[in-house]
Amino acid sequence: MRYSFFQKILGSIFNCGLIITVGISLFCSKTDPSVNDPNWREESLKLASGICNKMVECIQESKSWKNGNAIHRKFIESRLQEANCKEYHRKTNVYLLKGNSPEIIQKVTRDCHKEIISMTCNQIIQNELATNKSCMLMEQIQGGIVIK
Repeated sequence: MRYSFFQKILGSIFNCGLIITVGISLFCSKTDPSVNDPNWREESLKLASGICNKMVECIQESKSWKNGNAIHRKFIESRLQEANCKEYHRKTNVYLLKGNSPEIIQKVTRDCHKEIISMTCNQIIQNELATNKSCMLMEQIQGGIVIK
């Protein structure tokens, strides 16, 4: 099955986990306590911002993006703006250190961020995030799955 450029970008965004991971936090248990760690919250906001910036860089480099549907383009660009990215991230299990060991959440998040930042835009557009172990684990954490 051949996917359009927008399907690939949306797939990458949703698979990423941080941003990308639009709406996943809705599945989180409301009774699961979070850990208040101000240092981690500051660091994780920087990581989320870095991921959003990488996504913006990649979609803006793409010729298909420039020629694509204006409504999709505006929606995705709006979602990835730094303020919106951070606002969404503040509601996630990663930011709240919720549902798993804080050490696991932090390691997985740092590893996923490192992988995303080191990927080429072509790799991101081809949805290689979907096969990246650390990013897949981060997505599971965002969805409320306990990682051991």
